[in-house]
Amino acid sequence: DSGINASTGTQWYQRRVTGYQRRVRGADASSLAFTDEDCTAGGATTCVRPIFLVSGQYQVVDSGDAAAVKWGCGVCTTAASCVSCAGELCNVEPTFKCKTDKVGTDGVNACPDQQRGNVGTFLVEDTCVRPLIILENEYSTANPEWGCGICTDVSQCKTCTTSSGCNVAPTPFTCLKYLKGDTTWAKVAGTKVNCYEELINAVKCQMPTPDAAGNKDDVQGCGSCGEGAANTCKDCDSADCNDLATSKYCKVGGSNTEKDNVATLPSNFCDADDSKCKRPPVEYSAVIDDAEGYACAADCLAAGKCKLCDTSDCNNAWPSTSHKCYSWAFADSKWTSGAEAECVSGDGEVKCNMPKDMAVEAGFTTKTGCGPCKGDEAAACVETAASANRGDSSHQCFKWNLGITVDKKWKQSGAVEDCWTSTKKCSLPKDRSKEAGFSPVFQVDLEYGG
Repeated sequence: DSGINASTGTQWYQRRVTGYQRRVRGADASSLAFTDEDCTAGGATTCVRPIFLVSGQYQVVDSGDAAAVKWGCGVCTTAASCVSCAGELCNVEPTFKCKTDKVGTDGVNACPDQQRGNVGTFLVEDTCVRPLIILENEYSTANPEWGCGICTDVSQCKTCTTSSGCNVAPTPFTCLKYLKGDTTWAKVAGTKVNCYEELINAVKCQMPTPDAAGNKDDVQGCGSCGEGAANTCKDCDSADCNDLATSKYCKVGGSNTEKDNVATLPSNFCDADDSKCKRPPVEYSAVIDDAEGYACAADCLAAGKCKLCDTSDCNNAWPSTSHKCYSWAFADSKWTSGAEAECVSGDGEVKCNMPKDMAVEAGFTTKTGCGPCKGDEAAACVETAASANRGDSSHQCFKWNLGITVDKKWKQSGAVEDCWTSTKKCSLPKDRSKEAGFSPVFQVDLEYGG
């Protein structure tokens, strides 16, 4: 290597020789001289060389203490001009370089020797620095810039010592992208966001429930959920793990929520992705007594007090199962069937009803004809199949009674009962000596002859 001394105009050269390195100044390269030096002969345990400068040259002394800028055995006697090292042939030319920008450009020269600790003492540079990333492809503008040296403000920069050129731009990981529309969040198909561990202190992705709070055009994907958002935000620990399609969320609220308000109940993430969603059973537009509310659940707390479903937010509405029945009106001293209408049975039995005695008004109150007979109108009401509660019965069946005082057996009664079903079938006990298992719809009396 060679250069021109700015003060004297003389040219200098340097080259490594056995045992040490020496810089020789002269008019041209022919004046270079090489001498082997045995450090142990003089009792030296260290090597020395001149300070390497930012300019890519070595410290030059034109007169005075030439030993301060020599290459070879010994110690540095002028801290501002040279550096010492321990170990055979340790006084090598610096080769440690650092990146100079975010695209990864290598420095032209090796890093200059730097002062560390005591003022005036120089050491060989082994550290690179870069600014911290603040947004994708944007970095802190505070000093230091990309290059050699240490970070003095960890909120603005980062150092590394792993290898030459270690101060590279951070590599992002990706998360699925979610965008807030006019009212709900949705995953943006085929789109991911770049995330940086340096910004969020971990490899984390997050996702919102569809109805989570936010402003139109907000974006989610990178990082952990903030405090207070645990139920409407969920995070995970690997790239692209934030897929709403594989997570379970359900509507949450009380069983007394009105039908029109169920869809607006908040959606919450379930603790387990194999959880189910539950809602209260609804029969003929009414929630049953003691029903359980809307929530995530593995099962109902009590049998028959909830309905379970398997997909996210599947508990967001009342059931809409329906069938048709004829309505009834009492006029001119008799009941008359009216138009056929839609009955929303929901979770209830698919049945219709009608008055038992067409000439008696009292006792029959369910004039819509929808559903089973009410408990307080059993004596005046007849249940039928869907669309069968009109006019004459579909067929007749014998009644069956269970004897108690004579012997405990089923016996056919001589009486018949009108039936309203689409199948036009009757039933009878298979084993007349067993009470269990047979429940005649028209059983009137438990004694023979009833």
